[in-house]
Formats: sequence, C-alpha cells, structure tokens
Amino acid sequence: MFVDEIRRLGGYPDRGWRGRAAARLNISRPTFARYLSLAESGMEHEIPESIWEALGIARPQPAPIKEWGQDAPTEMVILFAAGLSKLQEQVDRDGRVFAPYPVELMRAFNIASAHNFAHATQYPISLSELLAAGHRPIYEWCEAFGGDKHESYYTAELLCNGAITQDCLELSAFAVEDEEERFYSVLQGQCNLLPDDQAQRLYRAWRKVVIERPVVSAKAEFLQDPDLALHIQATNALIDQFYAPIPAASVAGHQLDLCPLSKTRVIKTRTGWQSEMRDPRARIKLERDGPLKVPYLSGALELKRAARMFWTFPGIHEIELAAELTNKGWEVELWPNLDAADLVARHKVRKERYAVDVKDYLSPARLARSFAGFARFKHHRQYIVIPDYQQARTPDYLESFKRVRAAKLKATVQIVTASKFVEQLGDGRA
Repeated sequence: MFVDEIRRLGGYPDRGWRGRAAARLNISRPTFARYLSLAESGMEHEIPESIWEALGIARPQPAPIKEWGQDAPTEMVILFAAGLSKLQEQVDRDGRVFAPYPVELMRAFNIASAHNFAHATQYPISLSELLAAGHRPIYEWCEAFGGDKHESYYTAELLCNGAITQDCLELSAFAVEDEEERFYSVLQGQCNLLPDDQAQRLYRAWRKVVIERPVVSAKAEFLQDPDLALHIQATNALIDQFYAPIPAASVAGHQLDLCPLSKTRVIKTRTGWQSEMRDPRARIKLERDGPLKVPYLSGALELKRAARMFWTFPGIHEIELAAELTNKGWEVELWPNLDAADLVARHKVRKERYAVDVKDYLSPARLARSFAGFARFKHHRQYIVIPDYQQARTPDYLESFKRVRAAKLKATVQIVTASKFVEQLGDGRA
C-alpha cells in the first residue's frame, strides 16, 4: 500500500521518482529510503503517522503472523515460503533485495537456529543456505515433511530456476495473506458494483485478459476489449491491483523475451531459455522456436507473479478445453456465475450439461483434499479435468486422487484428463 502510493506520488517509473516523492513528503532522500525499506520488509506500521497523513491514508496496524499451531519445523518451512515470496516481490519490482529481510524470513531463521542447536539438525540459517535448499524437495532438507502428515507438499520445491514456485506461494498463504484469494476478492468487489449481466461480462473479460495478456506495452491495450472499455474506472482499478511496471533494469537490449505458449517473460540460463509455465509444451516450444521478441516500451506492465501462477497458467488449459469443445459443436460458457465453475458445456440437441473445473495441481492428494465440489451445478454432470501432462508426469494421478478422496470421506467426483474428456463428450451437434 505505502509503496504503491509513493510510486504514484513520484511518477514511477520515470527517472528521479524517488527524489520527487521525497520532496513532496518534505523529507530527505535517506529518510525516504529508510521508510521505503521498512515498507518493502512488511513493516509499514513503523513508518511515522505524519507520513501516512501526508499520503491521505490511515496508518496500518501490524499484521499478526498466523500461528501454524504445529511443530517448529513445519512453522519454519511455512515462514520460509512467506519470506521468499516477499523477497520475490522485491526482485520482480526493483531487481534487487532490500534489507532488512521480511519479518517472516527472520523468524524462520530464528526457529532454524534454535532447532539446530537443540536437535543437531542442519536447517538453513542464512539466505544463501535457504536458496540452495529451496531448489530441492522439502522432505530432503526438512524431515518433518517426509511423513503422511504433509503428503500434499513433501515433494514440493520452494524455488525453481532462481524464482519461487506455485507451491511456495501456496505454502506462504498459511502465514500471510492468501494471494490467490486477494486477487479474487478484488475482482469480485468490482463486479459487485455492477448489475448481474454486466458483472458477468466484466468478470469473463478480465479473466481472459490476464490469461491472454500477462505482458502489455501500455494500458490502452486493455481497452481493446469492449467490456473493459465500457467500465474504464473498474478496469483501471483492476490494472493497479493485478499488474506492475516492468523495471527497465530487468530488460536487456530494449526488448522483452516471452514464452511462445504463455506469453509470460522467460529468462536465459546456462542451460537455455526457461519459462515459468511447467507444462512441457512451453519448454518444447522454447527449445524449438526460441522466445517471442517484442519491443520494450516505457510504461510496459506485467501481471504480478501470484496472478500468473494461479490464474494465467491454469487459465491457458481452461481456454484450450473450451475451444476444443466449441470446435466439436458444444455450447460452452467460461466462468459462469462469477467462476462458480471453470466452464459449463451444453449439448445443442440432447439435454446434456457438464460443469467442469480444470485443475493443474502437481499433487493429486492436495487436489483431493481441497476440492469443495460444485454447489451450484447439482443438475449437471460434474467433472474435474486435469491437463494431459499431469498424468504423463504421474501415471497413477487419477487413482491417487480417488484413493485420497475416499480415505478422507469426501464426496465422489469424476476426474479425467483433458483429451479423454473431449473424446468422451464427442460431437455436440449429433
């Protein structure tokens, strides 16, 4: 909140925005830098009241860290995930890490140090050690994650190719605000201000834009969609919450390198180009064709990492499935009733209706435990559909899902791969 406001105050990302913001707050550059560092570290509540008054914002209260209520190693891993997520935000926004580290990370190091002393463990107690451990499955460096209790996450990695993973973001939600839920609440809030029919159109238009346009050269690109152009105020509010400027320091050669499948930015490593999207098709396309290259313009925006992880990458599979069913003659509606399901398919002749949620979970156990069902579609045939690569990666995925679902006394739900689902439904016109 503080960072966003002072960036607007100084005219970010133009050169000299920090000096302008400091001048408008009537403070020195070093003082401004200290306040900015506090905000970056999740300690906004320590910034003086007078600064918040100058910004016209109520001073926030310190947010309590959620108590996991379990063993110390588990709490440590949760806090490591939360701290790494906050560090990633700093790197994404400014290209570097600020001191002091986030409070969650410092608390995790304290837990690790105490546990190492008392139990002769070797948990990470510095950022360099954590970065090394984070690229390995959690159970390899934290034995507490090796049993049935943590079946959903024990093979998870916090980092991949030098960046946080979706598992890291999901684990961080146990300690701090759930990023996926926050984005959903922001979009729901804008839709709730509109009549039902306009709300549904705005919801669908925004969901499509964050899937199809994770990188934009200018805000004007959003107005190419008529439903977003109709609600400019809501669209601007959503842009500010979902997107962030691409720092010029992170761009090489005045061009952006994008994944040919997801259209998100890719990075060059010693082994080649790397996409954030874990679907193997992204890697194959990059190896075969290389990245898409588009000019970098001042004012270019990028979807925030959590929104890419939770909305863009799964959404690609949702749109692909909808397109395949449409090509087969089915009537398809994406995200009906403000996302009560990912899509509904209706046969054009027979009275057949399917409610579908497309899920891209690495862990079938986690999916089995977390899926709540289709409360609004009791008269539809209900299916969970997973991308084909998930079963190729984990051959017993479907059986594991059903086994855990039964063991936890959860309601039975059909689960199938995307290609099998399309094959099973057949022609929607016949």
